[in-house]
Amino acid sequence: MHFFPLSNARDEASLIGEFQHTIALAATLARDLDLPLRYLDIGGGFTVPYAVPGERGSYPKLRSELEAALDIHLPGWRAGNPTIACESGRYLVGTSGTLVAAVSSVKVSRGRKFVIIDAGINAFGGMSGLGRLLPVSVRVEAGDEVGPASLVGPLCTPGDVLGREIPLPALEPGDLVTIPNAGAYGPTASLLMFLGRPAPTEVVVRGDRVLSASRIEHRRAHLRVDG
Repeated sequence: MHFFPLSNARDEASLIGEFQHTIALAATLARDLDLPLRYLDIGGGFTVPYAVPGERGSYPKLRSELEAALDIHLPGWRAGNPTIACESGRYLVGTSGTLVAAVSSVKVSRGRKFVIIDAGINAFGGMSGLGRLLPVSVRVEAGDEVGPASLVGPLCTPGDVLGREIPLPALEPGDLVTIPNAGAYGPTASLLMFLGRPAPTEVVVRGDRVLSASRIEHRRAHLRVDG
């Protein structure tokens, strides 16, 4: 059985409640329908900030509450009957990445300011393609003069928006913009190769040491056609 009852739960009580309900429901279905329950995935729902400053959610009571619920409804779980799994989602990697992009140009159109950077939904797509704007927040240093502007990418589509009317300092071409907590929904969830644009470079660091630098590349492979 595989459940997915909740997403991005900031409240620990809500997450625990959903997991308790999932476990009880799975046990009821297995009993009433005489199903041999061997594997139970209770889903996820752990929260981590996405493209905005902040820390991962904390769930200090979760382990003990899950153990109690499993002991009541599926007492064989400690011996692996059934095997219990959950889904970490972005929780493990979301805070481990930072998107660094350069300002290409700044323009004002119909009284609104747009800051165009060289990485948009082709590099950090998330759910933008489905019409959901990323909750991007750019770190502003003390003393910066801040004003509202839209942070947009380089693609020729009105959907290439990372943040609309967000607080931004005065930026000029060549300036670097850093967006924190970008360790999930990166290139592989993005519009790679939009109009042939190259994928972004991904750099893995540990402290001040660079471990690797790589880029996804696409090559056309000619297939053999018989006849």
